[in-house]
Order: sequence, then C-alpha cells, then structure tokens
Amino acid sequence: MTNLSIKTVVLAAIVGLQVLAAAIIISASSLSSGQAVLQQSRQLMINGIEQTERNIRDLLHPVEAALRISKNLYENDILVATDDHVIERYFFEQLSASPKLSGVYHGSEAGDFTYVSRSTDRPGADFRTKLMSRSAGQSGASLVYRDAGFREIMASTDQQDTYDPRLRPWYRDAMRKGDVIWTDPYIFYTSRKPGITVAAPVQDRDGTASGVIGFDLKIETLSGFLADLDISENSAALLMATNGNVIAHSHRMTIETSAEGDETKPRFARIDEIDDPVAHAAVNALGGSIDAVDFAMSQFARIETEGSVYNIVFEPIEIGGLTWVLGVYTPETDILGWIVASRYRNIGLAVVITLVAILIGWVVAHYITKPMTSLSVMADRITHHKRLDANAMPGGLAEVQDVSTALLRLTEWLDDYRTRNDGLNRELLNASHELEIRVEERTNALRSANDRLRLEVVERAEAERKLAVEMRQHRRTAQDLEVAFRQAHDASRAKSLFLSGMSHELRTPLNAIIGFSQVLQGEAGPIPEERRAEYMGYILSSGERLLGLINEVLDLAQVESGKILLSIEAVDARRLIANVVTETGIIAEDTGITLIDETKDRALPCISADPKRLTQCIVNLVVNAIKYNRPGGSVRISASRKQHCLRIAIADTGIGIPQQRQAEVFETFNRLGAENSTVQGSGIGLALTREFIEKMGGTVSFESIENEGSTFWLEIPLRDRITEDRTQSIRNSA
Repeated sequence: MTNLSIKTVVLAAIVGLQVLAAAIIISASSLSSGQAVLQQSRQLMINGIEQTERNIRDLLHPVEAALRISKNLYENDILVATDDHVIERYFFEQLSASPKLSGVYHGSEAGDFTYVSRSTDRPGADFRTKLMSRSAGQSGASLVYRDAGFREIMASTDQQDTYDPRLRPWYRDAMRKGDVIWTDPYIFYTSRKPGITVAAPVQDRDGTASGVIGFDLKIETLSGFLADLDISENSAALLMATNGNVIAHSHRMTIETSAEGDETKPRFARIDEIDDPVAHAAVNALGGSIDAVDFAMSQFARIETEGSVYNIVFEPIEIGGLTWVLGVYTPETDILGWIVASRYRNIGLAVVITLVAILIGWVVAHYITKPMTSLSVMADRITHHKRLDANAMPGGLAEVQDVSTALLRLTEWLDDYRTRNDGLNRELLNASHELEIRVEERTNALRSANDRLRLEVVERAEAERKLAVEMRQHRRTAQDLEVAFRQAHDASRAKSLFLSGMSHELRTPLNAIIGFSQVLQGEAGPIPEERRAEYMGYILSSGERLLGLINEVLDLAQVESGKILLSIEAVDARRLIANVVTETGIIAEDTGITLIDETKDRALPCISADPKRLTQCIVNLVVNAIKYNRPGGSVRISASRKQHCLRIAIADTGIGIPQQRQAEVFETFNRLGAENSTVQGSGIGLALTREFIEKMGGTVSFESIENEGSTFWLEIPLRDRITEDRTQSIRNSA
C-alpha cells in the first residue's frame, strides 16, 4: 500500500470537506426549502378553505336569523298573513336591508303566495311583488313594480301564472321537518338564476302549520368569496355539491347549463363539464370519473396537466345542515420557481469556493509539511542514539517548535534513564532472588494449613449429615404421634356422639313399648277392644320405628366397615320413581302435603345402580321433604339428564336450612336442632344416603334458602345400553 504524504492528505481534507459542506448545504437547503414551500402551499390552501367557510357561514347565519325573526312575527300575529300590504312592506324592508337576498316570500296551506324580489326587467323598477290569492277565488297572479322608495311604478296581472308554492321542494321540506331547512342549490323558478333557499314553517297558536316563509340567496355571492382568495397568482377555487355539481367558481364562469333537449329547464354543470382542464385532471387522478370520487372525505392530489404541476385539495364543509365541497388548486411553479433559480446560483458559488479552497489548501499543506520533515530527521537521530543539535531545530509553527524542544528534552531524559535503569536492574535481580525464598516458605506453610482445614471440613460434614438424619427421624416420629393422637381423638368423639345419639333414639321407642305393655298388663278387669287395639298400635309403631333405627345403624356400620354388598344393575329410572311416589304418597296425604311427580309420562334413560338401595335413598329424601315442610306445602320430584348422569331432584317448600348450619347436613345423628321439635327422626338417613350414592358411583348435594325451602338431588351414572340384567356383587372399600 502506497503511503500518502501529509501535504496530499491535508490538501485533500481541506478541499474535500469544503466541497462536501457546500454540497450538503445546497442540497439540504433546496430540499428543505422545497418541502417547506410545498407544505406552506398546502397550508395556504387549507387556510383559504377555512376562510371561505367562515365567509359563507357569515353570509348564511344572518339570513337564517332574519328568517327566524320573521317566523316569530307571523306566529305571534304581528304579521298577519291576510294583510298583503303589511307583508309586502315588511318583505320590501328585508330586501332593502339585506342586499345579499334576492327574494322573500310566504306561501300558505290554501295556496296563497306573497313574493317580493329584486327586478331588472322594468325601467325604474327595483323590486317586484307577486301576489296570488287562491283562498279568495282569484286566478293568476297580480304583479306590482316599485322603486327603491317603495313607490309604485306599474301594476299588471298574469292569468297564465299557475305557480303553487305547496308543490315546491322548499315548502314540502320545511313542512316535513317542522323547522328551519336549507335547500340544496337549485335554479330559481322566476329569475332562472342559481341560488339556495332557507325556509321555515309558520304555525298557528294551536300548533298547526299554516304555511312556510322563505328567503332566497343568489349563488353568485359565493363566487365572489372564491375570487377573493389570495393563495398564489394562478390559483383557483370552486364550490360544489357532493354529487359533483359546481355551485360557484373563483373565475365566475357560467356554472349553470341547460338540460339536454330542453332550454327552459337549466341545471348546474358538473365538475367534468365546466371549462376547467385542471378540475378534469383532478377528477381523473382521484378516481377516474366523477361518480368514483368520494367528495364526502378530504382529498389531496398532485397532478401534472398542460405542462404544469398542480397541488389540489378538496375539503367537505358543513353549512346550514348541508354538505358542500370546497376545492382549491395551485401550480407549483408559483411557489417553487424562485427555488430553481436559487439552486443554480448556489451551485456556481460552490464551484468558486471549491477552487479557492484548493489554493488555500496547497499553501497550508506546504507550510505544515516543511517543519514536519525536519522533525522526521530529529526522530531518526534519536532512534540511533545520536545527540541533537539545538541550533538545527526547525521553526515556523509554534507547535512544531514545541515538539522540537520536547524531543531535545527527551534525548537528555533517555541518557539519564539508561544510567538509572542499569542500577535498578541489579537491585531487582537481588530482590527477586530473596522473594523466591520467602514465597517458597509461605507456600509450604499454606499447604499444611490447607490439609488441616480439609480434614476439619470432612469431619464437620459427616457430623451435619448424622444430625440431619436424626432430625428427620425425630420429625417423622412427631408427625406419626400427632396423626395417631388426632385419629384417636376423632374416634373417641365419634364414639361419644354415636352412643349419645343411639341411647336417645333407642330409648324413646323402647320406653313406648314398655310403657304401653305395662298398661296392658296392669289394667284391672277386661280392657275394651278399642283401647287394646290403640295400645297395640302404639306398641307396633314403636317396634317398627325401633327396627328401622336398628336397620339404619346396622347399614351405616356395614358401610363404614366396608362389608356392605351392592348389586349394581340396569335400573328403569321412570319405574323406580313411580314406586317411590306410590310408597310415600300415603305419608304425604296424611300430613296434608301435595306430592308432585314431574317425571310422570316422561321417558327417562336407564341408569346403573342398586335398585333397593337407590329406592331407600330417594324415599329417605322424599320423607324428609314431607316431614320438614309447611302445612299445605308441596314436594316436587323431577329428573334431568346431565352429561353422563341422571339427576333426580326433590324440592320442597319447607322451612329451609340456615346458611350457617348447611355444612352439618350430612353429619351422623345431627338433626340441626330438629331434635327439639315434634318431628321424629334419627339423624342417620342423610349420612347413609350419601354413603350409598357415592359407593354406587354417584353424588348427592343440595341447596337451601331459609324460610323458602330446600332442593336435594342425586346424580346417578347412566347405563350406556340396556342389556340383560346381570347382578354384580361389589364389595366396596371404606
């Protein structure tokens, strides 16, 4: 690789930086200026749109305010519709005070019409009044021409005039809305000039609409606003409806045209029909056709047509409840022309600056490199251990002089350094030998200490391991003792509860049997058959109750010990529920409770259960619902399919279960306070029911609202298909 000289590098750096700086400045300036001017151009167009919108609003709002005042005058009987002269005079004053208005009129429900407009078809007449009185039987129209002082110039009649205000869009729209309306731009019936109308219905005191009052405003006023826009020399603006009809244009071109084949019905020209090639190009750029452009949204475009580039903005504006579109376009040459000329001037200036920079760079490089050559010679002498001549040191630049002085001092320091370095090397060798001896001694001492420490760590780890084993054994023993204590406590408590409950439940029927037996045995003389039968009935019912209690206790003991046998088979749920209803129906009838079987005449799926035990469980729930019900209450039995189970629900209208005691429902011998009532029970049935259902693969649950009733339900697995009954004895583990 060829080394470059300092002169070349300095010259290239100075010239290159100068050229790069000039290029960046010129490019950035041109780009940023162009972007800023284009942005400013768009902002000017938007500002012009906002200003035009304000001007239009300032034009329309006073007209609407004057209309509302006239409406109030009519409705408060200050203006009477039948007084043509007063109304004509009032309309005349409105036109005189508002030069922007072209006509004021009132049409009634009877077809009467009063219209005052500006006039140019009669010499000396500034205004024309048109009166039509259909309610008075008058045909045609009466015309009166007046000057600016309201003096009558001439009068005439037009029997051929059949104008009916009730058929005009402004009349119908105002009546339909019932409030002030602005019409879309249209061609006035009388003057054949484009304009817009603001109208409002007039109501009688009873609220009935009696007619419509309207003000006409010529569109040409809006074109004046657009012509006054000051965006650039060749910019233009137009106002149109969202359907593309041009309403106003800044060049005041003719914007209305005749309908094809009918010169008497003029209409507005569409934007693609007016003599404006820029507007046509804008439509093509935005959508290709007027119907494809959504003028209800803001539209921006940059187009090239007829050799010029234009920036175009279409902005929708809301005025008087109507949506109009205001378009503005400006040629870029109006904005960017001076930037192009400025760019060429800047390029020429940059070339001159570059040539000057080359000359200055060469001079500077030569002035710098000459003393640098002398410094190179001095450095070469230092590398060969030669002394420097102080008289031969280079001059010219202060920095180079400083470097030369520093090199001279460096040679003196190097001589002194070599002398001192030789002595230090000898001292270092001696110190190194002594350090090696000390390191060896210290290493041996550390090795012995490490051996002792390693032995202590091993012994401590073994001791910690043994201690951890002993602690785990101790914790395990403590846990086993805690579990055993808890089991023993639970067993003792269960035994106490069992004995307490059983002693009470067994004693009650036994006392009844013994008591009535003693009565039968101790009676003197013959006992009447009726009394004997009554006593025997008491003894029999107490015995049956005692037998049922013993059977429940035995069943519960077998379930808890895991020795009960269940015969699981396919069970017809409909038939089983019918048997339960038959069995418990007598109990319900005796207690005045209505038993309702909602599964009657319904097809229920086959379930898999022990029919005897399942019947026992359902009977137990139905009997409980009867016993704990209200006088005249009801019990409903229903069934529904839940995925792979059949839910059998028993709902009652009884006293319900308090929220705070619902967790105790399935506890053995716990009757939730019913033991203090006259309702008989053992407190075993629900516990036994849950055990049977769970061992058949089902679940039992409930929900209850105090003082409203309870609903208990069983969910029993479905039988996949009905086969021949097979009895399967299953020994269930506890």
